Amino acid sequence: MRTLGPWVLLLGVLGLALAQRVAPDFTRFYPYEEARALAEEHDRVLLLYFRSLHCPYCEQMETFVLAEPEVLDLFARCYVVGMVTLERPDGPPRFRAHQVAGTPVFIWMAPADGAFRELGRVFGSMPKARFLEYLKRYCEEGEDEPQAVS
Repeated sequence: MRTLGPWVLLLGVLGLALAQRVAPDFTRFYPYEEARALAEEHDRVLLLYFRSLHCPYCEQMETFVLAEPEVLDLFARCYVVGMVTLERPDGPPRFRAHQVAGTPVFIWMAPADGAFRELGRVFGSMPKARFLEYLKRYCEEGEDEPQAVS
C-alpha cells in the first residue's frame, strides 16, 4: 500500500501537466503556423496581425489597444491570434501570401474544411472602441458568411 503513494502523486502531476498543455492561452500572440494549427484544432477564428518592428502605428496598437483588458477578453473568448513580423525570416513570404503591403494589418479568418476563409481585414491604427467593434463582429460571424466592413 505504501508503494502506491509515489505513483499516485506522479499520475497527478502528469495529469496536471497534460491539462495545462491542452488549454492554450488564447490571450497570447502565437507564431503563424502555431496559430493556424490552434485555430483549426479549437475551431476558433484566426486573427492574423501583420506588423513591423519599425512601425509607429503598430506600436500604438500594441500599447493602447491590443494590451487592453476588453480586447484580451475577446481574444480569450473567440480567437487565436497569430503575429507575423516583417523583419523575421518568415515575414516577407507571409506578407506576400496574404497580399499585405503595409502595417499594421489585421486579417480575420475562419477555419473551413481544412483551410481558412477570410472574413475581413483592416489596415492601420485605430482607437480601441473601433477595434472592439471589429472583434465583436467577427466573433459573432465566425460561423456565418462574411460581411463587408466599412
